[in-house]
Amino acid sequence: MKKILILSILFLFGFALPSYAVEVNTQNKLGSDKEIITPTADQIQNRNKITTENKGEDQQLKVQNQEQENLANSTVSGEQNRNETTSEHMNVVAQKVHTLLQLGDSGFGQQVREVAMEQNQAQNQIRSQLDKVSSRSGLLKFLIGPDYNSLNNLQQQIAQNKLRIEKLTQFELQLTNQSDKDAVAQAIQALTQLNTSLQQKINTEDNSVSLFGWLFKLLAK
Repeated sequence: MKKILILSILFLFGFALPSYAVEVNTQNKLGSDKEIITPTADQIQNRNKITTENKGEDQQLKVQNQEQENLANSTVSGEQNRNETTSEHMNVVAQKVHTLLQLGDSGFGQQVREVAMEQNQAQNQIRSQLDKVSSRSGLLKFLIGPDYNSLNNLQQQIAQNKLRIEKLTQFELQLTNQSDKDAVAQAIQALTQLNTSLQQKINTEDNSVSLFGWLFKLLAK
């Protein structure tokens, strides 16, 4: 009985051992058949090129964004500078008008003062229209454009200023007092500079980009 048991174990062992050996050999063969792929120099170069191009595109995008931001900042800064310049010219004209109001009654002094009083009233109207133009928000300006009614009123004020400049120029030629002539000449110069600044303000606002500004511009005429 023991002999039969031993023989049976040996038989099973002898049958299993070759099968195990075949399986191990098969796995080793499969493992050896797996090819290790090593990237070529061209593939590595292409990968590096793609990586470099991506970095270049990212850098270019950053530069474009920075340029757009700088442009927006410069636009806002330019508009602020124009507003400050116009305000400065308004203050200078106010000072010169005040000086003209102090002229005596001799000669054309009275007529000069009348022009100065007209300009003094016009200053308030000009400042009021400028405030309306500047108070319009950026979003509203983008949708419907600037305040065209106020821009038209400013254009009319420029025309009135030119008429007063012509009158003051005539009075300057006929005045005999040198200090009075100098005061009138300075007022003429201040008014001329104010008109230039106002016209630049009007042109800048009129050329601003908007969706439906063309329609509101037609309605304001």
